[in-house]
Amino acid sequence: MNVRAYRELNLKKGASEAEIKAAFRKLAKEHHPDTGRGGADDVAKFRSAYKAYRELLRETKINGQKEFFGAAKVSAPVSPTPFRYDGERKHGLDVYVELSLVRPYGSEFEIILPFTSHEACPRCLGQGQTLGRLNFESQIYRPQTCPKCQGQGAIGEIKYLTVKVTEQMAQRGKFRLRGAGGYLPSQAKRGDLIVSLRFVDTLPVGN
Repeated sequence: MNVRAYRELNLKKGASEAEIKAAFRKLAKEHHPDTGRGGADDVAKFRSAYKAYRELLRETKINGQKEFFGAAKVSAPVSPTPFRYDGERKHGLDVYVELSLVRPYGSEFEIILPFTSHEACPRCLGQGQTLGRLNFESQIYRPQTCPKCQGQGAIGEIKYLTVKVTEQMAQRGKFRLRGAGGYLPSQAKRGDLIVSLRFVDTLPVGN
């Protein structure tokens, strides 16, 4: 659980997606660089709040997938082989996830993995900044945080990838998905998603 991100948005642990969005909107109104009230301090606070907002939204989506995809009223695609998330960490642009699943019958099987697909922001072209007027009537322009990507330089979208796990991959207990990890807009460089498998007798229900 990302304690720092909850503290950044003044939220209690386990806040809902709606509460996370409302908290970010409140902070954005106070510290958005376009207000011009706090200068560099407002820019730093806004970016920090936006980073926490993205982290908590991602964590909320992942937690929503923790019970296997066959659970009722889950909006994600149903995975042919149910699994449970045990953890996630990042090393550079590479993202490492750990899954628990019951070994199915047969030499190979399929799972459906959610991942964040990143693309360079079309408005700022991955720079995180655009030029904007000082005010409505001014002809003077200054760099400002890109309103489309909020300074991140990239736009992320949750997508789902069907992976066929062969007997060799299962025996190794790990496989790598090229280009499905993090993204660095300035270099148009993508990391990988490295998946570790842990086979169990049964999948626990709930957290």
